[in-house]
Amino acid sequence: MSNQPFIELLPSEFVERQMRAVELARAVKSQSLTSEGVQRELIDLLGQGFANQVLQSLTEPNAPVATVDKNQPTILLTSFKGCKGLSAGHVFIVGVHDGGLPRDNKHVDDVEISQFVVALTRTRKQCHILSNDWVYSPKGKKGWIGAFQPSICVDWLPKELVEDRGKLRAKDF
Repeated sequence: MSNQPFIELLPSEFVERQMRAVELARAVKSQSLTSEGVQRELIDLLGQGFANQVLQSLTEPNAPVATVDKNQPTILLTSFKGCKGLSAGHVFIVGVHDGGLPRDNKHVDDVEISQFVVALTRTRKQCHILSNDWVYSPKGKKGWIGAFQPSICVDWLPKELVEDRGKLRAKDF
């Protein structure tokens, strides 16, 4: 699996759907198709919310761009959705465990794969992938609960690019 392009690790049906969505987006951007003409197909390919975001970004190119105040810290806490179009030297993806990303290791959906890929591709220098054993505590309302399992998403990354630092506690920093 080393040096294998990431696209070859994805299901071919997923890749085909995403490439079709790219074709449609390019057609809308070049104005060879209207957004109304492709909206239904984009919704079928990407889902209602994401399709609407794509169409809005293509049909409203003059949306205001945030300015950066160089006197302020350059740390931005955002969601998968909010990080689209951004990049950073160091990116931290938090909650990469079964129950977080993905919600279920046995049934990873296209949106979760897309979210992981978008988060990874925001990185210019180093990506830090963090998971945790519990959201708050190992004890819930019904007693002790099992720890989260590692995310299958991390297994998709080439092993030579991953440095597993094991389990750390706050006092370890």
